[in-house]
Formats: sequence, C-alpha cells, structure tokens
Amino acid sequence: MSADKRTLEEMLAQKRRISDLQDVRQQQMVRAWARAWDEINAELQRTITQMMAEAENGTPLVSQARRLRHQRTALRLVSDRLRSLLAASSVMATADAERLIRLAGSDTWRLLQQQLPTVEQSAARATVTLQRADADQIEQIVERSTQQITAEHLALSREADRAMRRELTRALAVGDNPREAARRMVAAVQGEFDGGLARALVIARTEQVDAYRAAAKAQQDANSDVLRGWQWVCTLSARSCPSCVSHHGEIHPLSEPGPQDHHQGRCARLPLTKSWAELGFKGIKEPKPALRPGDGLRWLSQQPPDVQRQVLGSGRYAAWKAGDYPPSRWSVKRSTPGWRDSWGVGPIG
Repeated sequence: MSADKRTLEEMLAQKRRISDLQDVRQQQMVRAWARAWDEINAELQRTITQMMAEAENGTPLVSQARRLRHQRTALRLVSDRLRSLLAASSVMATADAERLIRLAGSDTWRLLQQQLPTVEQSAARATVTLQRADADQIEQIVERSTQQITAEHLALSREADRAMRRELTRALAVGDNPREAARRMVAAVQGEFDGGLARALVIARTEQVDAYRAAAKAQQDANSDVLRGWQWVCTLSARSCPSCVSHHGEIHPLSEPGPQDHHQGRCARLPLTKSWAELGFKGIKEPKPALRPGDGLRWLSQQPPDVQRQVLGSGRYAAWKAGDYPPSRWSVKRSTPGWRDSWGVGPIG
C-alpha cells in the first residue's frame, strides 16, 4: 500500500529526532569553537603587540626576520588548536553516526509495521513476518561511515593548515607597516578558523544522514518480499530548495539508493509496502495514501508568492512565472569527486 497519514506522521517525527540530535551537537561544536577563538585571539593579540614593538626597533631586514618568527608562532598556535577541535569533532561525528545507524533499524521497523493491517482489521496479520537486517552488514556500514568521517576531517585539517599558512604569509607581506600586518593576520586567521567549523558541520550532518539512510536501506532490503519501493519525502517549508520540492512524493525502486539530495539535505526515504491484497490480506479496504508523486509541486503552487519566491529565489521565481523555468529543470544530477552523486538546483538557462 501507499503510506497513510499515520505513517507519514511517524516518518516526520523520525526526521525531527535526527534533526534535534544534530542540532544539539552543532550547538556544542559552535560553543567549543567560540571558546577556542577567544583564547586564540588573546594569544594572537599578545604576539602582535610584541611583533609591533620589535618592528619599531631594528633594520628592515631584522624586522622581517622577527615577523617571520611571529608568523610561525601564530600558525603553530592556531593549527594546534584547530587540529584538536577537528579531532574532537571527528570523534563526536562518528559516535553520532553510529547512534543513527542503530536507530535506522528500529525506525524502519516501525514504518513497515504501521503499513500493515492491525489485528482488529485482520486476524491474518501474522502471515507477514518482518526481518531484521544482517548484523554484519550493519557493522560494515558503521565501519565505512567511521572511516569516511575520519578521512574527511583529516583532509579538512590539512587544508585549513595550508590556507592559514597562505593567508598569514599574505598578511605579513605588507612592507614595513606592522599594524596593517597585524590587522590582516587576525582577519585571515579568524576567517579560516570559522571556515573550519562550517566545513566540519557540513561533514557531520551529511555523512551521518547518509549513514542512517544506508542502514535504513539495509533493513528494507531484508524485507524486499514485503516492499514495492520507497518514496522521496521532503520537509516542505520556505527553507526547502526547488530540487527537493520537485522530488517530493516520487516513488523509486527499492534497489535504488537515496534520496541522493544535496549536502546537508534533510530529505527522507519512506519505505512502501506492497498492497494488502498482494500480501495476502483479502477483503480489507486500504487507506488512501497521504503522499503522491507531484505533491511537492502542488504544495508550492498553493503557497503565497513570498514563499514561492523564497523557495525558488527571485531570478528562478520570475523565470518560472514567465514560463521559462519549468519544474522539469528544477533539479539536476551532479557528480563530485570523493562523494556520491547528488541532486541539486538546476540553472535557469
């Protein structure tokens, strides 16, 4: 059958639990980064004060040598702290990923059970036996997720080191003006430091949700005799992107991975059981589906113009209203080295 309203409400409740867990962790990471920057900024100011005092006494060659020494001190200070933060972030992200992987099994189990007739509807419910995903397969998903998150954090740490080294070199290459060098140094370091947090959050959210989906798919594969496919579920709001809205309600084969939405995507994979008649339950009227293909586009068409404009963006909204941006072009599939294919917002042209 197609999922009814009760099943869809359970799916949305599961999505909220995942989002709440990730939001709490994000707040912890933001606070940790803020505390670390306060400490780093204080140390940088002391280093800069010393650099400026030394630069006022000595020849240009001596001043340059002193500035290079301070550059190395500043870089070592920030790099050490950033590596420590990213290592802690990696540990937390992998722990949360494993928790979500374990949760995916019970979540999927509830979604499948809710789509079967109740005992009151049919005494023959026991003829359908739901299976648990293979434990070894789940452990492999945990291991892959851990390796991926760890590798991405290590790569981010190396990238941030190179970026800060480059920016600090630029900041200090300002002739004989130590004050300007100091201003540029702090701005450059803070920009790269905050960028590390933003990228770490993207890694955590994206990899954790993908790991959850992989575990959910494993649970669904174990019950392929009961299922007919899965449905793409987007959280419809003014924050939704046109690509995800266009996929909302689509039905896909069980063998197909997904939903393959963009980085930090919030879409979900809703398993759909076969009809009750196909499962052997005769003479029972099935409930109407709560979600159908095309519901995302129907939802957007019913929203006020300000919501439509917020979802599409001003340019895409104008093109859509002019008939130059049909929904068939709202989503395009992209390939990214080192990551899975994903569907993102299509261009106007």
